Amino acid sequence: ECLIDNFQHKFPNSDQKFIFLYDIACSFHAHISKSNNPLHLYQDRFKWAVSIFHAYAHTPSCQKIYHPRTIESIGLTDGESLWSYLGKFVNITKYMKSNHRLDILGMALEHIYQKLIKKLANNLLKRFRNAQMVEKDSLEKLATFEQQYQITLQLIEEIIQKQKEHEYTIKNNLKSEDAYFEVLMELNTIINNISKTNDNKKLETLEKKRLNALKKIESLESKLNILESHRWNPMDSKYSNYLINYCINQLNMIINKLRNERNEYFFKTAYLYDKNHKGK
Repeated sequence: ECLIDNFQHKFPNSDQKFIFLYDIACSFHAHISKSNNPLHLYQDRFKWAVSIFHAYAHTPSCQKIYHPRTIESIGLTDGESLWSYLGKFVNITKYMKSNHRLDILGMALEHIYQKLIKKLANNLLKRFRNAQMVEKDSLEKLATFEQQYQITLQLIEEIIQKQKEHEYTIKNNLKSEDAYFEVLMELNTIINNISKTNDNKKLETLEKKRLNALKKIESLESKLNILESHRWNPMDSKYSNYLINYCINQLNMIINKLRNERNEYFFKTAYLYDKNHKGK
């Protein structure tokens, strides 16, 4: 987080966009998306992807968004080159003091940086030729796929795009009043759970959830001009329409979750029994 903060200050032009490949880019992206994170203001400058050798271990729903092969402008970059080089220093630095270890790794990074700059033209040409080979091989396989199953490249791209859009759940697209009612229901459930448990750890967790729900409620009340003294009671009959919508949304979310679980099961099973699969 500190490194990325320094990075965006070193390149202050807001028109400059950057792509970061990281083992847990999905989690880190969610972390900096929080409004209280210092990097939140700059998040539009960054794209996030999981480095290729770790990507296949993530869930299909994660891969739909963060797999580097589905993100424009990454190409065949794997995001593993620095680790591949620095991995050689593990054995010789693990017994060093932390400041000595940082000095060694810093010098190693500077060395590989200068080396890559010198070989930039050769590397670009090598990658271009490799990309041409991959493109030729992929088009041949897609042509066979289309002939056998009538599935075109355009259809595959449309399905991937729809899956990405589907990740924005119903809850993220609720109208303000529906969202307000939903958080009230969430608070009501939390309060009921608090009254039923005597476990201190569970009570501590539930109390945190209660406070977070109250913050959301106060924020929505500010947008909707609802005074705290006039806070809705979700169990009141005059809000029955909102209750019906809430129940429908909850049912749809359960159905979507089951559908995703089914798809992930088929996805992982296909990998398990695919003898020709390469990669981790």
